[in-house]
Amino acid sequence: MQQEIEVIVRMTYQADAKLSREKIVEQITDDLWRLADADSSSKAEMVTFILLGVKEEAEIYGNV
Repeated sequence: MQQEIEVIVRMTYQADAKLSREKIVEQITDDLWRLADADSSSKAEMVTFILLGVKEEAEIYGNV
């Protein structure tokens, strides 16, 4: 029997500073779907995700 498990994770990425926010979100989304790849041998697998927020470096360190 399977069960659904909700996990809250904080992940930090690095990306080219020249990319737009939209492109950064797109690339992070692509990477998260890579984690959901069913071909892994893990007994647990991610089935969906929701990006609750994205902060760029200037926002993190107050340089806005």
